[in-house]
Amino acid sequence: MREKWVDNSAYLGPDRRRVAERRRWSERRRGDEAGELPPLGALLRRVRVSIMSLERRNERDRALKLARGAQEQAERLGLPACAAKVRDAARMIAVVDAKDPRALARADSLIVEAMALVR
Repeated sequence: MREKWVDNSAYLGPDRRRVAERRRWSERRRGDEAGELPPLGALLRRVRVSIMSLERRNERDRALKLARGAQEQAERLGLPACAAKVRDAARMIAVVDAKDPRALARADSLIVEAMALVR
């Protein structure tokens, strides 16, 4: 399963471009941002770190993108229990605000449980 993976501020997920060698005339990208697919454990660790730094709206959006990418990867690898934990954590991240700090702790514990299912 050798796929390219794009991880930048605008998109996180599999590289959807068909042919990476050719560029369109109006292509703005200078470099190829696609890389190797990260392991699921590494993705989950990044989700956990991003949960701890949720202060602004764009950071929450980034954490949600990472969580959804980890969920897709878990589903691709055939780990439905892990994907369910990550999905629940993404729901918690989506509703996090200053009024409910327990949601952050719950999302973190769900990611830790998902990490335990990967091993």
